This record gives sequence, C-alpha cells and structure tokens, in this order.
Amino acid sequence: MKKGFTLIELLVVVLIIGILAAVALPQYQQAVDKARYAELMSLVSTLAKAEEIYFMANGQYTDDFSELDISLPLERRVEGSSTDYVVGKNYYISCDFSHTTSQYVYGKYMDAQVLYLIYLDHSSTPGKRQCRSHRENAERGEKICRSLGGVYAGVGPYNGKIFDLP
Repeated sequence: MKKGFTLIELLVVVLIIGILAAVALPQYQQAVDKARYAELMSLVSTLAKAEEIYFMANGQYTDDFSELDISLPLERRVEGSSTDYVVGKNYYISCDFSHTTSQYVYGKYMDAQVLYLIYLDHSSTPGKRQCRSHRENAERGEKICRSLGGVYAGVGPYNGKIFDLP
C-alpha cells in the first residue's frame, strides 16, 4: 500500500490557497493604505499647528517650513511655482496660500494618489478637513476617504473626488 496524495487532492489544496490569497491580498493592501494615510494625517496636522503658531507670531503663514518650529524629516523639492517637501518615499507635504480663502496645508500619499487637506484658521473654512482622490478613477484613494467616514462633497481638480472628513 502506497502512502501519499493524489493529484486531485493536491490541486484542490492549491485551489483553496489561491482563493484565500485572492480574498486576503486586497484587504491587506487596504489596511496598509489606511495606516500610511493615518501617518500622513499626523504629519499634516503637525504642520497645520506649526503654521498657526507661526501666524500668531508673525501675522502671516509661511511656505518655508524651515521657519516653523517642527522637526520633520523633510527634503525640499521645487516643482513649478509651488514648493513641496518630501517626507520619506511615500509622501510629500505642501501648502497653498495663494488666496485668502484657500489657505490650507496638505499632504499627498503617493501610492494611492490621495490628498489630505486642513484649512487653517484664517481661511474661509477654518478647521475643515478634506480627503481628495487626486485623479479620475483613483479607487484606492476613494476607498481610503470613505473608510475614514468621508462624505462625498463633489468633484475636485484633475477629476478627483472630494470627501469632507468629520
């Protein structure tokens, strides 16, 4: 009497493992995205608080983050007219003070093409927080926004979707 597994038994086991992997992998990716986005939210919140402290001392916000009283591992990069700061390989953070109504700081989680914005105290909507998918069909970004309790608020730049966060 020979001991062992038949080919059919082996194929059934491989099929079951394949099905489990197909179900688990997207859930794992979503958990990683949400954790990285939570880290970005913390960075942007720190930046927003530092900007408010700078405003109280100087009467204006600054786009030169080296003037702020924070210690983030920032690497400066300049693209076009805006100044962005790279934080690690997954994020960059920046600000927009071009108009009195759009004074906000934001960060972008590069892998999912999703932004996190905080409007500052001297903007038209102080304290408002938004999650934005950065381009059309950015499903990963939209899933992140919805998982944080985001409420759809319309279409934004680059045909991305805007979600207001609680």
